[in-house]
Amino acid sequence: MKRKYTKLILVDIIIIIMSVLLSMMGNEGKKKLDISMSEWKSDYVEIKNNQWKISSNLENNSEEKVFLYGPYVSLSKGTYTLQVWYQCDENQSMLPYANGGNDSFIKATKAILDKNKNYEEVQFDLTQDINNFEVQFMYNGKGDYSISNISISKESNWKKDITLCIGVVLIIINVLIICHKDKKVSRAFRDIMAIAVISSLPLFFEGVNDTYGQDLAFHLLRIEGIYKELIRGNFPVHISSIWLGGYGYPTSVFYGDILLYFPALLRILGIGLGLAYKIYVFMINFGTALISWICFKKIFHRSDIASILALIYSTASYRLVDIYVRSAVGEYSVMMFIPLIILSIYNIYTEKNVKRLNITNATLLACGISGVITSHILTAEIVVFILGIFCIVCIKKTLTKGVLKTFIFAIVETLLLCCYFIVPFLDYYINVPVMVTDKAEAVKMIQDNGGNIGDYFSFFKNPFGYAKTMLLTPGIVLIGTLIVGIWLWKKGRANRKMKMAILFSVLTLYIASNIFPWDTLAYKYRIFNFLAQVQFPWRYLAITIAILTVLLGFELRAVEQRNKCYKYKKIICLLSVWSVCVFTGFYSDNALRNNYYDTSNLDSYGVMGAEYVRTGQKIEQFDGKIESKNLIKVNLEKRNGYNIDLFCENSEKVGEVIFPITNYKGYCVTDSLGNEYEIKDSENKLVNVEIPPHFKGKLYLRFKEPKIWTLSYIITGVTLVILLSYYSLRSKKYVDRTLWRKAENEKNIIDCTLL
Repeated sequence: MKRKYTKLILVDIIIIIMSVLLSMMGNEGKKKLDISMSEWKSDYVEIKNNQWKISSNLENNSEEKVFLYGPYVSLSKGTYTLQVWYQCDENQSMLPYANGGNDSFIKATKAILDKNKNYEEVQFDLTQDINNFEVQFMYNGKGDYSISNISISKESNWKKDITLCIGVVLIIINVLIICHKDKKVSRAFRDIMAIAVISSLPLFFEGVNDTYGQDLAFHLLRIEGIYKELIRGNFPVHISSIWLGGYGYPTSVFYGDILLYFPALLRILGIGLGLAYKIYVFMINFGTALISWICFKKIFHRSDIASILALIYSTASYRLVDIYVRSAVGEYSVMMFIPLIILSIYNIYTEKNVKRLNITNATLLACGISGVITSHILTAEIVVFILGIFCIVCIKKTLTKGVLKTFIFAIVETLLLCCYFIVPFLDYYINVPVMVTDKAEAVKMIQDNGGNIGDYFSFFKNPFGYAKTMLLTPGIVLIGTLIVGIWLWKKGRANRKMKMAILFSVLTLYIASNIFPWDTLAYKYRIFNFLAQVQFPWRYLAITIAILTVLLGFELRAVEQRNKCYKYKKIICLLSVWSVCVFTGFYSDNALRNNYYDTSNLDSYGVMGAEYVRTGQKIEQFDGKIESKNLIKVNLEKRNGYNIDLFCENSEKVGEVIFPITNYKGYCVTDSLGNEYEIKDSENKLVNVEIPPHFKGKLYLRFKEPKIWTLSYIITGVTLVILLSYYSLRSKKYVDRTLWRKAENEKNIIDCTLL
């Protein structure tokens, strides 16, 4: 069965690659509108020296005013790019607008003009033709403010449209072909798609939830940062130059982002940031439903039970909170991989041959943990910790030859698969002093951040809030599952598998609460000091809902033997869907939604806890300016992200140039002859280069990956090729054996008929 889809998959891959390459090919033909500075208007100032500059009577009056507006031109439906060159002492803003109610046809957000930059670019869409297009430039009443140039260009979207059409057609064709060839697959796909849609109900509201200022802005900047670096030709992405006013932030080094390349590619195709994020969430929901369905089908060998369990897992209350309240991208994304870990551990510890290495189970475990590590490293700590406890509890089976071999093989596979992420991460963690490495003492005090026991039974309260005030419960179905499981244990009807699931469910609920002695243990034991860096103990609920879902499967099998399963299945599904509907109702009433078309309205300084800022660095001193000492002349000739070209002329003394870029490992500065200059920290941890006497020429700042990083990419790539080749050949042999047996059976039937 697997072989018949091979050609289809190969064709899909080829079409997708060609579509992406098409979308990235050159300029689509921007048509720049012929608008001069004189066509713009102001009620307060006049154009001087070919620029609009705020007058002295408006400076520092602490009152926001529309400083500049215009040009009142007619624009046709389509996508546009607004570019502005400016100078300001304080952050200002601008907004594409149209009078007469036509502003509803403009899909754009209010853009921030960062004081540390002198250029901003905003993309907006017009859903209808308008004849009074206007851009309003706001002045907040503080500091100097001038605008020297404004440009409006229309984008040609034919590549975007073609690519999207190809994508939609490809999906439809694949679904029709697969469903036509296999009715069982058709039913499974129907269930999985239904689960994905149910868990994605809040996505069908306009905009993206931006309530309480939780993690959404941070992750949108991560997506946009990857997108910007990709279109600049930087791959893989390590440092995003859009953060901190252009000074750079190494989120991709410390925070796995392999999955975020998908929404970044959607941005390359021309899809707005908010919509790209929504598509990403839906695909994660679909992936979670798909993987959990497959894993639960492997464990319980029943499609109907797999569908129910996938529904319960995908719609668990804590998971919905992670997605739609916290916008914790890394945390809800890794929940897609946890069922893989559950399946592999189940197979390993139920394996009858205790001496044999099981490569398949080892690979499943490695893929699951690799997905967790490269998506959210804090959850990886949680998973490894719980797995360690499980191995100790089942120490007799753990120490058998086959289990040890499988675990060792899985560890090696994980290290090889994650090598591309682990090597740069450890390199920075060890060699680059950043705030996260200095905060180990501070994060120990986390006990009070744990959930209240009463919250576990608050099934239908308002999910919105911050920290402990959110909805922190696995949900009514899963808590009910635990209560039933404990009752069955008390009645002597629980088998060993159920008891183990109950034990670890209670354990993770206890660890996630504020009664677990986190603070005491963190002070006494180094391992708990390390584990306390998870910040919020209720993150353990991600493991809880997976274990409770498996427990529910065991309970359904037990009930099934008593011929009462159908009624209970129906009740469970209805309760799950009802809880999602209640959650969606609260979401519609409480969520503050924003249409993010790009990050122009986001503060690039939104670095949350600033974990990856250099130790001792003062980001409030960033002004975007190039500093120099003892130099006759310094001119910025070109800047593209963190790639900077400077012209420098020095006197007879040794001079210095301080680039407006944070000095992270990997930067290098060369001149036109290829000579490399030593980089050292400035007082504020910026890239500082000494200039020799009488130097006159260009300097180039670039990011150059250490050779060990390149080697790690090769190792991961080779490992992937080997694994894919191995399982492809294995699948081919399996199919060939199946076909041979089928042919032999048909031959035997014919022979018997003839006889």
